[in-house]
This record gives sequence, structure tokens and C-alpha cells, in this order.
Amino acid sequence: MEMGKDKARAILDACKEIAGAKLLILLSVLAVFVPAIFMTGIPQAMFMPLSLAVGFAMIASFLLSQTFVPVVSNWILKHHLANSKDQGKQGRFDRLRNRYIKGGERFKTRYRVLSSLFMLIAVGLGVLIFTYTGTELFPQTDSGQAQVRLRLPVGTRFERTEDATRKLLSLTEQIAGKGNVEITSAFIGTQPSSYPVNYIYLWTSGPNESVTKIRLKPGAIPIEKFREQLRAAVAREMPGV
Repeated sequence: MEMGKDKARAILDACKEIAGAKLLILLSVLAVFVPAIFMTGIPQAMFMPLSLAVGFAMIASFLLSQTFVPVVSNWILKHHLANSKDQGKQGRFDRLRNRYIKGGERFKTRYRVLSSLFMLIAVGLGVLIFTYTGTELFPQTDSGQAQVRLRLPVGTRFERTEDATRKLLSLTEQIAGKGNVEITSAFIGTQPSSYPVNYIYLWTSGPNESVTKIRLKPGAIPIEKFREQLRAAVAREMPGV
């Protein structure tokens, strides 16, 4: 309107001028949430609804800014600009804009070289960051602790379950190495009502089940490797458990 255009033409030209920039902003925001599509398990359940909500909100915002907002602006804005003494005076933003334009004109003849250099740096930084940055949402940690549940056939006597638990402890000592097991705690059969532990932490339904908690000493075998080897050893040495 300062350029002498009427209100409707000024609004239309302004929408056309910023449409490309707003579309790039929309795509940039949506690109951040694209990885949520490839997530699985708990991360997908956590982040997929958020990603969809932000994505649809941004798309709706872009469409409204190009349709609804210009129409309302045509209703609300006045047909003329208020006369003011400072109308021709440059503000802080105008001075910053002029400096930006002048700086851009200096590199106008070398934009191909600068664009190529920028792309190379951006791709190089992307590869470098992807290489040294973790990609797991919940990275595995070595707590040094494991819990093993043994479930023998229903009707197994308490003594047989106890023997199987002792054999499990023997396999634990063999896999972790002598002296690398700090402490073990085993519970066999159903717990009495006076047992001072919530049932949900044990959950043994009869004399054919046992729960064993194992803690390794610091510096021993990694806990994930220990679990895998112990699972394989139990399947091999105690079939049917």
C-alpha cells in the first residue's frame, strides 16, 4: 500500500510474495518429523501422534494463511495509510533490510560457488553428525543386574524346582566367571501373605516356578552378553524349563 497499490491488490501481491517462503518453512518443519514414520515399538507409540498432530497443524496453518487470512485482512485493513511525519523515515528494520540486500548483491556473481560450497559443507556435517551421534531413543545401559524366571511343568515338586534353581546359579557362575557374581537372590514357590514384598515383583504361581535375581560385579561380562549366554545355556542344559 505504501507503493500506491489499492488494498486488495496489495494483499494479493503480498500473499504471492511470501507463498514460496512459507512453503519452504512448512517443508522444513515436516522434515523434522519424517523419521517418526520409520520408528517401531515404544518410540513409535510415543512420537507418531505428536508428529501427525504437528504435521497436520502446520499444513492447516499454511492453507489458512493463504486463503482465510487474506480475506479477513481485506475486511479489516483500512483503505489508506495514516499520514505521519515519520512515514518516509527509515526504521531499524528498513536499515537492516537494506544492509542485507547490499551484502547479498556482493555475492550475486558468485552464488554458484557459494551454493556448491554450502551444500558440500552441509552434507559433510550431516554425515559426520550421523556417524558420531547415537540413533537409539532408549540406548542400552549395562546395569549389571538380571532377573531369571524358571517355569517347570505344572505339578513339579518343590524339590525339583529347587534343584533347577541351583543349577541355574551354577551356570551363572560358569558364564560370569568365578568371583564375578556379587550377589544372587532366589525365591521358589508361592510366597506367604506375610512376605514383605509386593506379589507383582515375584509372581510365582506354584512350586514349579522360581525367580532369581543376579548382580554381577563391575567390570565383569556385559549384562546383555551374559543374558544371551545364560538363556542359551538354560535351553541347552535344562530342556523343558
